[in-house]
Amino acid sequence: MLYGRIRHPQYLFLGIAGLGLLLFWPRFLILVSYISMLFVYYLLARHEEQRMLAQHGENYLPYMEKTAMFLPGEPGGKMYRMIFRRTRPTGVALAVNYGIALVLAVSAALGLRLYTISKASILYLPREKIVAVSILPRSDQYLKEVLSVASGDRNVSNILKDFHHAGHQGFLLHMMPKKYRMQGLFVRPFGESEGRTVSAFSWKNIFGFVFRFLRPPSHQSMMGKMNDGEVRLIFSQLTWPNGQYASPNDALDFGVKHLPLLEVDINLANHAVQRVKKTPQRNLWGQMPMPAF
Repeated sequence: MLYGRIRHPQYLFLGIAGLGLLLFWPRFLILVSYISMLFVYYLLARHEEQRMLAQHGENYLPYMEKTAMFLPGEPGGKMYRMIFRRTRPTGVALAVNYGIALVLAVSAALGLRLYTISKASILYLPREKIVAVSILPRSDQYLKEVLSVASGDRNVSNILKDFHHAGHQGFLLHMMPKKYRMQGLFVRPFGESEGRTVSAFSWKNIFGFVFRFLRPPSHQSMMGKMNDGEVRLIFSQLTWPNGQYASPNDALDFGVKHLPLLEVDINLANHAVQRVKKTPQRNLWGQMPMPAF
């Protein structure tokens, strides 16, 4: 059925899967790799079609003429012909297309990054050497109130002092509802639950992970209860690629990475810290440092 509409559905769906990875792990390296992958798939598809024409030209040529390559209507082919006035791509034209696609994609990503930072709830606290980023839109006053509760706890303040004495120049703080479902991006390794650690790659964990995310979540379940006053803070270290600690002023720079150090749960209704936990320096991906944006 699919082959009756498009000639290469396998490459189309691989491209869609790659887009999902790009959205889940939005880094410039992944973006460049994704654009490159699309062009490689195009070249592979053309090579396969040349082989099919050589073996079954009489039968395959009519199929090519009436069936789109990747998308019905072939919007990419129409755009190519509109720009280059050619019916078939040449090596030079493909190289130019590849360069244009990279420039446009990276420019769009840079613009989206700047827009995101401008709209995000971010609070800079130079004296405390902390940059706080809220997952949900929150006022500066709200962020200061939460941080005031955290910093007023003796355990939290002592742990942060120990980190400073160990050489840390500052922290990136992510603030989110306690039941936020995407916390694994920041701190919780795959397969780790409260108070116990199980094998990360057991079949039970893998299938549980898949079925949990195949079930469409509501907005409330994704973000956690908005009004229950339970907030989770994740303090992360700031480092440059060479391993040197970075200052809070550089927290949102391109090269700065962060790994989790401390997890703090706060009940705003009682203005009390519920739990303080030092975390392993890993997230859903293992020990791979997460970018700030």
